[in-house]
Amino acid sequence: MKQTIFFFIFATVYVFINIAVKDHILQSYQVKKTLQLEGKSLTSKNLFASIDFNSLLEINKQTHVILSTLQQQKFYRTIKVPKDQQCLYFKQQEEHAVCKNKSCSICRCEQEEIPLEWRKEDKNECYIKTNDGEDEKEEKEKYEWYWNLNQEDEFKDGEYVDLVENIEGYTANKEPNIWKIIYTEDCFQGQQLTSEKMVLNSIISGFHASVSSHICEFYQDLSKEEVKLNPSWEFYFEKVGNYEDRIQNLLFYYEFLLRAVQKSSEVFLNFPYKTGDSESDRQVVQLIERFTSHINSQNKVLQFDINLFKSQDSAEIKKNYQKYVKNIAQLMDCVSCEKCKLFAKIQVQGISLAMNIIFADNSDERVKYMKRNELIVLINTLHKSSESIQIINKMYQRKYDHYSIRFYIASALLFGACLAILKILLMKLKPESTKQKIQ
Repeated sequence: MKQTIFFFIFATVYVFINIAVKDHILQSYQVKKTLQLEGKSLTSKNLFASIDFNSLLEINKQTHVILSTLQQQKFYRTIKVPKDQQCLYFKQQEEHAVCKNKSCSICRCEQEEIPLEWRKEDKNECYIKTNDGEDEKEEKEKYEWYWNLNQEDEFKDGEYVDLVENIEGYTANKEPNIWKIIYTEDCFQGQQLTSEKMVLNSIISGFHASVSSHICEFYQDLSKEEVKLNPSWEFYFEKVGNYEDRIQNLLFYYEFLLRAVQKSSEVFLNFPYKTGDSESDRQVVQLIERFTSHINSQNKVLQFDINLFKSQDSAEIKKNYQKYVKNIAQLMDCVSCEKCKLFAKIQVQGISLAMNIIFADNSDERVKYMKRNELIVLINTLHKSSESIQIINKMYQRKYDHYSIRFYIASALLFGACLAILKILLMKLKPESTKQKIQ
């Protein structure tokens, strides 16, 4: 009976210490359940309206649910992309020109999977550029920043892919250090940077963090025979999680894309969604109404600073924006992994479009001329950034669970050792007390 009571007290003490001490010990080693960011985002430097990171995380909880459902619909999961274009930056070695990993390839849509209305548009050659060069020049002059990475004629012989069937994830493909080139050649350098230059750097860094988050969430462990995509929190913290500035830039990037969709909400609401699947089209209309209503209610926290691009150098900085993002798009043509290239080019095009919507002086006019592919690109780019934000706390929880298990095992072994020592001592003390009683 005494032993039972003793073990019960010992177990109670063990459980109490685990509850009281575990989180304190884990936090001392920077192991937390959730992301904890202090202060304001880059908005505190007068780039955007004043909004803190925690507010963005809260906003994303609802937007992510709607975007995830929307992205599953026929209209937003089917996209036309131009066929492979030549790498203009550096000559790829022939043996590395094509990724040999099966996970690098993409699934293309069969003819019957492409909406009939879209096939009719393609047959009518609606993507052929006008022969009147003067008209094109006037159009560009009329809309100061009427610029897109892929002109419509490039899509004439393009192909359709299903973005749900193709998952952006880790393919273990070794590429030339494209990100290094982007940061050294296509981002503004130096200590004294204007707000406009800091914005571009933050957007590109946020885009990079988003891509890295997805390859960590859908990670392929090549050491195992069975090929499965599983999350890797170790890889995530190596690439993103251990760098607070990368997470801050990811949130900034998300805010930037969300503002672009907010500014073009009327186009999304009034666009004719026709895929031949009436139920899916009806659901798209309902989801768009819910989504635009939600983001428009955040108007107080998603206001872009009107003081941007008001300096004497603004016109030159805008030209550099165009040049840098176009260079990045061309760099993505040098990616040998088909799947990596697909998602990278879609997201770079989404960034380009968002810049047109937000930065052009006549952005309200630019928005009116958005086309089907542009809507799909913008929603999918926003969805990727939204999903990357959801991944943050998933990774924190996984890391926490991993170290919690280690803590429980270590504490169980420690308490077990203590229990064994106490038992041995009690066994030694018992014969001595028995001898004393006999004497």
